Amino acid sequence: MLPHIYYNTQNKKNKNRIELCKNTFSTICFKFYNIVTDFSMKGENFYLKNLKGNAFDGKFGGNIIYNMSNAKTNLDFKGEGMNAEKAVAGAAGIKNALSGTLGFNTKMNLTVYPKYNDMMRSLGGNLSFKIDKGAFGKVGRLENFLQANNIIGNTILKTTV
Repeated sequence: MLPHIYYNTQNKKNKNRIELCKNTFSTICFKFYNIVTDFSMKGENFYLKNLKGNAFDGKFGGNIIYNMSNAKTNLDFKGEGMNAEKAVAGAAGIKNALSGTLGFNTKMNLTVYPKYNDMMRSLGGNLSFKIDKGAFGKVGRLENFLQANNIIGNTILKTTV
C-alpha cells in the first residue's frame, strides 16, 4: 500500500509495536507502542475507534476512517507528553532540532494511492501543536541560518543579513 515504507509488528520485548519508516536522505521513522483500538466495518467504511498508544515517550489517541472503495482516509488524533527532539527526528529526519515536550491536535484526510508522492499531494486538513519548555537545538543556531542555501542563493536576503 505504501511503497518504500516498511513496517514491523514483531518485537521480542513488546509484540504490540508498529514501526513505519521511509528511507530518504535521512530516515523518517515513527515508532508506535502499546496500541489498542476498537474496530468495525459499516458499509464501505472501516473504522478504528478509540485508537490509543505510545510514541516518542508520550501518548496519542484518536480515530481513523478508511473507505474501502475509494481509499479516502480521515484521521482525527491528539497527542501529549511527547519528546519533541525524538518526534522531530522521527517525522522530519532532523536530529537535535529542538527540545521540549510536544502536544498536538490534528484532523487530516488523504487518499491512499500506490505512489507515495500522489498520496502526499492528496493530504489536507489541520494540525496544531504546542511545545512546552522548548529550545532550539543546532537548527536554531545563527551560523546554520547564515549558511542556509536559500539565503546564500538569494542576493537580496544575503545582502540584508
